[in-house]
Amino acid sequence: MREYPFGALPHAPRASLQEGRVKQRRVLIAAFVAALIVMRAEAAAASQTHVTQFGETLWSVAGTPDPGVLPRDIPSRGTKWASGVIAAAARYVGVRYRWGGMSPAGFDCSGFIGYVLRSVNVIVPRTTYTMWVQGAPVPRDQLRVGDIVFFSTTRPGPSHAGIYIGGNQFIHASSGFGRVLVTSLDHRYYRPRYLGARRF
Repeated sequence: MREYPFGALPHAPRASLQEGRVKQRRVLIAAFVAALIVMRAEAAAASQTHVTQFGETLWSVAGTPDPGVLPRDIPSRGTKWASGVIAAAARYVGVRYRWGGMSPAGFDCSGFIGYVLRSVNVIVPRTTYTMWVQGAPVPRDQLRVGDIVFFSTTRPGPSHAGIYIGGNQFIHASSGFGRVLVTSLDHRYYRPRYLGARRF
């Protein structure tokens, strides 16, 4: 789904795209380190384990569950899985945006999410709207690496999405920027359009 009207953002020359890719990789490394620090601190602070029923599977959840989110709460899959998500997503920084794209030849936002998460053994629906409907809701203050963040851009409801990578950053295939990149959730365009997050 296109999140900007056509022509809303200027396209950068090729040389500045290369510089942008280097900068994006640095941002990814910083986000990864920040995510590891946060996850290790949370693991150390967890005092007990609770078991939550989700479908036919029992999940072990560290710490005290939030009654406002259960019973659809799905726990974060841990540091090793989170590092796999970031590493998989980082490979595609700079890959061009292509509407309907689902491969490194070109991605749209939901195609990028599906491709990256499949590489770490999580299957998600194809479209942004279906991801929104089928995922487990996650409050913003409980975001974890690998959660999908949604924005209302071209119309009411979910029309753009990306993968949360920690440090208040998400990685996404942007039609406006024309490529896969890392962006802050507080970016002037995305902050007022933030809709919520889902976990699979």
